[in-house]
Amino acid sequence: MAYVYTPQNQQWTPQEVAAYNQHQQMQQQYNHYAAPLNVLRPNMAVAHQPSLPVSPYSSLTGAVDYSQVTSSAARKKSAGSIYKNRTNANPYPAAPQYCEDTSRSQGRSRSNSQTQALASAGRSARQTDLIQAQRMPVHVPIPPPSGPTNHVLVPQPEYFDERDKKWRYGPRYKPINFQTANIPELGVRVGKVAHSQYPPAIEGADEEIFQEAGDREIQLWILWPGYSSEPLKKRVKTQAGRLTRELLLTLLAHAVLDYAYDIHRKKIPIERGYEKWAIGSKADENVLVGGELFITRLVHRGGANWQVEIWAPRR
Repeated sequence: MAYVYTPQNQQWTPQEVAAYNQHQQMQQQYNHYAAPLNVLRPNMAVAHQPSLPVSPYSSLTGAVDYSQVTSSAARKKSAGSIYKNRTNANPYPAAPQYCEDTSRSQGRSRSNSQTQALASAGRSARQTDLIQAQRMPVHVPIPPPSGPTNHVLVPQPEYFDERDKKWRYGPRYKPINFQTANIPELGVRVGKVAHSQYPPAIEGADEEIFQEAGDREIQLWILWPGYSSEPLKKRVKTQAGRLTRELLLTLLAHAVLDYAYDIHRKKIPIERGYEKWAIGSKADENVLVGGELFITRLVHRGGANWQVEIWAPRR
């Protein structure tokens, strides 16, 4: 049923009252009230127009009830607003129509496109950084070196190989420590391990130290300062990860002695500026002897590469 706006004092016709009552009985099951006297009334002139739904829980009568308006100015304003909309069959105000400026619309479209492009570029950059971070090696923090008293750390350059992908992206394992039993300091003297029939007991002697790495063999490195043309490079089999700490220390001690002996036998001159790190025999003066050195740790350098940490007597 359609409704039209009319003045408040205009009386309803019997046909309009009957139509309104019939409509109210169809919409709700409440007690019948008399037809209201204000603006909303059935539109009998437009029979084919679809009826306007009315909520059973509210009434449009109270929306424009002049009895609820206390101010005369507000009453005049409301009456004027109703008079303007009298010819409109729809009691709800129509949504305003706007004419959008095409130039502004195009500008906003370009701005939105640029914003989306920047956001997409930012997401791509973050994803690239995440992928690179996942490919970078997992560095295990290495504690500061500590060795025997009255000894100094031999300052070797750290081994690295840019061509080895395992060095660049592979994991890093914890250093392998060597410590004499019941001695608080790290380090075991090379001469006592290689020259003695009864080497000193060490902490964790029977521990299989390469179970985590899983390499069949490792590559040992010594980059002695002043002998850059003569690095030590030696392969050691891990016995399928069953190589123990004690056996590894024995192999390292013999490797250090062999390296010192080769330097002395070949009479390789020390490079300028590294005279304090010169290697020789006991008969020579101001030189370091292989048997007097201490092995403190074996440090992982990526892939199957491990570097021997050595301490020398302070001079």
